[in-house]
Amino acid sequence: MAFIIMVFFALTGLLLFSWFNFTIGSFKIMGGLFLFRTAWLMLQGEGKVLHPVHSKSEISLVPLAIPLISGPGTIVTTVVLFSQTQSTLEQGMLLAAIGIVIFITYYILRESRHIMRIVHDKGIRVLNKLMGLILGSIAVQFVINGIIDTLPLIMKAIS
Repeated sequence: MAFIIMVFFALTGLLLFSWFNFTIGSFKIMGGLFLFRTAWLMLQGEGKVLHPVHSKSEISLVPLAIPLISGPGTIVTTVVLFSQTQSTLEQGMLLAAIGIVIFITYYILRESRHIMRIVHDKGIRVLNKLMGLILGSIAVQFVINGIIDTLPLIMKAIS
């Protein structure tokens, strides 16, 4: 399900932009801010829940694939990366990469008990902070790229 969601947004994301009349630059900025918030929560450490479920009824309404594996951050990243492809080969490689990541995610989730025995709680916290740092860097780059993409439009509107 997560793969289908990601491929759908990769293939239709730019069409949605034109329909709502906003640019990829604005999406990069908003996506970067959203990813930065997620990274910040990861860096904060213990006790932070990235995707809280508020009631038991929400568990049945929202499948695991949507908020956790292919949630807003993943959708933003997929659309932005797909918009930067310049050939059918690059698009195919990105779709293949999505498939590989989904397979690796499935394997990690399936083997999570074994991984937890090896890594332990402290290792998970260290990995969470390391991944938060990497995600934060990606988020800042998204914002920078979004500003660079949007700046000519702002300058044109001013003059």
